[in-house]
Amino acid sequence: MRPDTDPDPARLAALHALTKVREDDAYANLVLPELLDQARLDRRDAGFATALTYGTLRLQGRYDAIIAACIDRPLEQVDAVVLDVLRLGAHQLLGMRVPTHAAVSTTVDLAAYSAGRGASGFVNAVMRRISERELSAWLDRLRADAPDATTALAQTLSHPAWVVKAMRQALKVNARPDVEAELAALLEADNTDPRVTLCARPGLISVDELAEQVRDATGEEPRPGRLSPHALVMTGGDPGRIEAIRDSCAGVEDEASQLVALMVAAAPLEGRDQRWLDLCAGPGGKAALLGALAAARDATLVATRSPPTVPAWLRARCGPCPRAWSPCAPTMAATRAGRSRALRPRPGGRPLLRVGLAAASPRGPLAPHSAGRGRAGRATAGAVGLRRGGGPPRRRGRLRHLHAACARNQPGGARRDPAGGARRHQAGAAARRAHRRRTGPDPAGRRRSGAAADLAASGRFRRHVLRPAAARVSQHPHPAKEPIMPAIHPSILNADQAHLAAELDRVRTADGLHVDIMDNHFVPNQFGGPSLVEAVLAHSDLPVDAHLMLENADRWAPVYAEAGCAIVTSHLEATTAPFRLARQLRRLGAGVGLALRPATPLAAVESLLGEIDLLLLMTVEPGFGGQSFLEPMLDKIAAARRLVGRSGQQLRIQIDGGVTEQTIVRAAEAGADVFVAGSAVYGADDAAAAIKTLREQAAAHRH
Repeated sequence: MRPDTDPDPARLAALHALTKVREDDAYANLVLPELLDQARLDRRDAGFATALTYGTLRLQGRYDAIIAACIDRPLEQVDAVVLDVLRLGAHQLLGMRVPTHAAVSTTVDLAAYSAGRGASGFVNAVMRRISERELSAWLDRLRADAPDATTALAQTLSHPAWVVKAMRQALKVNARPDVEAELAALLEADNTDPRVTLCARPGLISVDELAEQVRDATGEEPRPGRLSPHALVMTGGDPGRIEAIRDSCAGVEDEASQLVALMVAAAPLEGRDQRWLDLCAGPGGKAALLGALAAARDATLVATRSPPTVPAWLRARCGPCPRAWSPCAPTMAATRAGRSRALRPRPGGRPLLRVGLAAASPRGPLAPHSAGRGRAGRATAGAVGLRRGGGPPRRRGRLRHLHAACARNQPGGARRDPAGGARRHQAGAAARRAHRRRTGPDPAGRRRSGAAADLAASGRFRRHVLRPAAARVSQHPHPAKEPIMPAIHPSILNADQAHLAAELDRVRTADGLHVDIMDNHFVPNQFGGPSLVEAVLAHSDLPVDAHLMLENADRWAPVYAEAGCAIVTSHLEATTAPFRLARQLRRLGAGVGLALRPATPLAAVESLLGEIDLLLLMTVEPGFGGQSFLEPMLDKIAAARRLVGRSGQQLRIQIDGGVTEQTIVRAAEAGADVFVAGSAVYGADDAAAAIKTLREQAAAHRH
C-alpha cells in the first residue's frame, strides 16, 4: 500500500536513475535528462536531482561503508531499492546542504512510496544513526575501522580497492616523491564535480554565438575551453535550455573527446580524403564533431553503433551535419562499462580494433580511444575506432604512433592537476593512444614518443589501454625530462617464507617487490608460482616484478601478467618468440622485462630494446640467493647503458645478485638504476633502514 504523501519528485527521479543504473547497467548522464523531463521539474529541482544523482553514484562506496556501520546485517541482505534510498539519504545528510530533518523525512517518505511502509521504519532508524555524526567524524571512524590503508582510502574516497592499488603502483613505478599524499589527492580530485563542457560544431555555430546563447538561456557567463578551439565551459545552468543544444548545432562533449576527433581529422593523409568511419559512435559526440569537420571537406562520415535501435538518436545527434550518415546495420557490438569497471579490459576492444585495421586505408589514422561516459557522468573507458581515407583497404601493415598535436593549445605539454599533481591530462592520454597504419618497413615504428608518459601507463593501471598486437606504444617508466631515480626491489626469495606477511611488512618502504619464479629445469631450484604472486599482491601495495627463471616462458609469462604483476621479466634464453610475447604482455596490462644470464652477450637483445621496459642483467648465476657479485658484470652494465642511450629508448636497467652497500655504488656508477636486493635487506635487523641506505648510496653515485 502506498503512503498518503507522495515523495518529492526530484528525489523520486534520482531514485529512478539509480534503479536504471543498477538494473539495466545504464549510463546516468543518458537516462537522467529523460527522467527529469518526464517529471516536469523546474530549473531548481532539476539541478537538485542532478546533483543528488551524480553525487550519490560517485560516492556510493563511501556511503555503503557508512550504512554498513549503522546496521546489524550485511548490505547484501538489504533490499536493493531500500539500499538505493539510503544512499540518496546519506548523500543529502553528508554531501549536500540539506537540513537534517528534511533529509530524514523525505527519505522516509521515498522509502515508504518505493518499498512499502515496512521499510520506512528501518530507513528512519538508519538515517537517524547516520545523522548523529558529521562527515569528518564518519571518515575518521572508517579510517580507524579499516584493516589497512588501501581499504581506508577505498571507503573514504569511494573507489574500488583494486583501483587504489593500481594507482599506488603507478605512482611508485613513476617514482613520485610523496606517494600516499599524491594518491589521496588523486582520488579526491576524481570525486570532484565536473563542469559541463560544450562543443560548438564548426560550420553550424561559432563559439561566440554559442556563448551568447548560453548567457541568454542560463544567465551565466561561460568560459572558453583550455584545449579545444571549439570548447565552451558552462559555469552553471541547464544545457538542455540552450537552443543550439536542442538543435544539435552544439553538444555536450568533454575536451578530451573533442581533441580525439580534431586529432584524427588533422592527421596528414596521402590520397583521397573522402570517407571517415567511426566504429563505435555512441553517444555520438565525436561522431557529430567529425561529421561537421567532414562536411567542410566534402567528405562523408560513416557512424556505426549496435544495437540497431541506437542509430535513431545517433542520427539526431549528427542530423545537422550534411555529410554524416548513420547506418542501421553495424557489424560490431558496442561495449560500455560503469564506473567500477571502467578501467578493466574491454571484451569488445580487440575485435573492434581488428575491424578498424581491416577498414583503414594504407596511410589512414586509426585511433583506439578511451571515451564513453560512466554512471556518474565522468569519462570512462570505451572503444572507438576512427578512420579516415579513401583508397581500398589493405590487409597488411604496421602501426605507427601518432604524436599528439594538442600541445598547440597547451604549450607546457601534460599539465599537473592542481588538486592532486599526479593526474596527467586525460586529453593528452587519449592523444597518445592514437596510431597510424602504414605499409612496408617503418624503422621509426618502434621508437618511443618524446611526450611525457601517462601516469596510468604503468603496471596494472595500463589495463584500460587497448594495445594492438602490431603497435609499440610509448611507455616511459618516467616522464622524459625527470631524472630516473634508483629503485630498490627486495627479493622475497630471501624472506622467511613461514612468516611472509610479516616479511612483506618489513619492506613496505621499498619501490617494488621482486618475486623469483623457478621451475627446477631452467635453473637448479624451484620456487614460487601464480598463487604466490596473488598472495603477495593481496597483502602488499607495492608493484610486483616477477622474474621468470623457467623454461617455456612464452607459455607462462602471460599467466603472471594476468595474476597482476606490474612487470613480467622472462629470460631471453628461454623465450622462443620475444616480440610476440612482449606484445601479448602489453595487451594484458603488464610491463615487459627481458633478462640475460651473465654469459649471454648484449648483442642478442639490441633489436628488442624498443619492445621492453626493463633490461635485467644477472650479476650472479641465476637459481640461488646469497651469491657474490660477479665483478666482470660491471663492464656489461656500462655497455648496456651505452647501448640504451644510443637507441634513444628510456628503459630501466635492473641488476640481480650480490647487491650490497659496496657493490650498489659501482653498479650505479656503471649505469644500473633498479637493484634487486635479497640478503642485504632481509638479512639486516632493520630492513627499512637497509633499503634507505641502499637507495641513498645508489642515488649518490647514479650514472
